[in-house]
Amino acid sequence: MNTLIPCIIMLFHMNFTTYFEQFSREEIFQKKEPYDLQLHVKHLKDNTYHLIVTMELAEKTHYVSPHSKGDYIGRFYIDVEENTQLKAKGTLLENPTPKETSDPWTGNPVSFVRENTSYQQQFIVTDTNDFTINGVIGFVIEPRCTMENVKFSIVNKSGKLSIQKTN
Repeated sequence: MNTLIPCIIMLFHMNFTTYFEQFSREEIFQKKEPYDLQLHVKHLKDNTYHLIVTMELAEKTHYVSPHSKGDYIGRFYIDVEENTQLKAKGTLLENPTPKETSDPWTGNPVSFVRENTSYQQQFIVTDTNDFTINGVIGFVIEPRCTMENVKFSIVNKSGKLSIQKTN
């Protein structure tokens, strides 16, 4: 019995150490997001621009497309505070467009985004004065199942339009 306890402790220690050796120190202590969201503003002509959102996903992650059918909580969206300086034009473009599948939990049709995707929303700047407009991009990232809210600001300063994350 006296030798059994040290053997169990040694076995536990070896298994515990072996398990954590497969991860680097950075992976254990650094929180790594399962996605990388980038924001850009592209000038098209005159006072017309594109808001471009690029989503790069880690392996085996996904979220619900903004164009998915059904009543899904946490689908991808872009929301900008009410303002008189920017006016959206057209609909949000998604590229590539995800294929509709059957939701494994409900059986309802759903479009899961499972690959790197970009979104474009055309808008018109209606005011040449300096301004700052805040917005948020929201979505539930799976399989972590957390609501992500990425805050941003669209800034017009001295006639130059820019966008930046504000989290």
